[in-house]
Amino acid sequence: MMMTTMMTTMTNTTTTEKNIRVCELVGLNVTVRRACNEDLVGLTGKVTDETRNMIVIIDSAGRNCKYIPKAGTEFLFSCGGATVQVDGHTIQKRPFERV
Repeated sequence: MMMTTMMTTMTNTTTTEKNIRVCELVGLNVTVRRACNEDLVGLTGKVTDETRNMIVIIDSAGRNCKYIPKAGTEFLFSCGGATVQVDGHTIQKRPFERV
């Protein structure tokens, strides 16, 4: 119920870096734009889990999971038809602490 409410709210407003920080990230499409580990740059998939310091991404084929540190990483999240750039340190909290 909570996720549905938040996603409905997000799709009815303009998605920005400020309001995506309080959104549930699990289920969103994401691309790693910049990272300390160059091997992660360009990784695209769907967020399947999130902790205080990590985001778990599964690739489009559904076979490979990657654990991406939030610190030192810049993400591009797709939500409601908009793409929003987010610096990982701004979301470096447990999901319920961002609300």
